Amino acid sequence: MLYAALLATQDERIHQAAILRTLGADSRYLRRLHLTEFAVLGALSGLFAAAGGTLLGWVLAIKVLEIPYHSSALIWLVGVGGGVVTVTLAGWLATRRVAQMSPLQVLQSV
Repeated sequence: MLYAALLATQDERIHQAAILRTLGADSRYLRRLHLTEFAVLGALSGLFAAAGGTLLGWVLAIKVLEIPYHSSALIWLVGVGGGVVTVTLAGWLATRRVAQMSPLQVLQSV
């Protein structure tokens, strides 16, 4: 689903990259811009996933199984770290050709 969402915004990213390249941005800047965006999205998604998992574990332990619940910091570390790595990698794979496209070619096709 993440990959489909990245592909859905691909045209906007190409157009934005063409405008930034026209204004003087190099491909390194565009790559860094995209990777930063994907890392922040991954951190947020990992944070929400860890919060949801912790809440669900607490509800199941206390309300359903009636056992004591013990949380772990590892859930948060793996959730946020895994989200950053997964989303950044998927985003880079989906947009790696955007930084190399010619601005003239992109703007003429619009």
